[in-house]
Amino acid sequence: MKIDLVVEELLLNIFDYAYGAAAPGAVEVACETIPGQGFGLEIRDWGRPFNPLARPGPDVALDLAQREVGGLGILLVREMSQSQQYRREGDCNVMKVFFRDP
Repeated sequence: MKIDLVVEELLLNIFDYAYGAAAPGAVEVACETIPGQGFGLEIRDWGRPFNPLARPGPDVALDLAQREVGGLGILLVREMSQSQQYRREGDCNVMKVFFRDP
């Protein structure tokens, strides 16, 4: 369930920020299982540079009316996975997420 939510959030970020509605593009998703350690996920796109990890997390202590829009999705990604990494590789955004075995 955690992996499904994280993948959905990361793909939505790509659709909204890397490509946008007017410029659809390709996405690659790769997975790997590391026995005894966990599960790795890598998502690549060729859209605008966008590092969701560079944005500060939302202040969830504020009342809803006082909060800025955005940021809850990447908070979900951070909370539901053990580690996250972004890099720009040429004209490609690469996001890696790791989930540890329980």
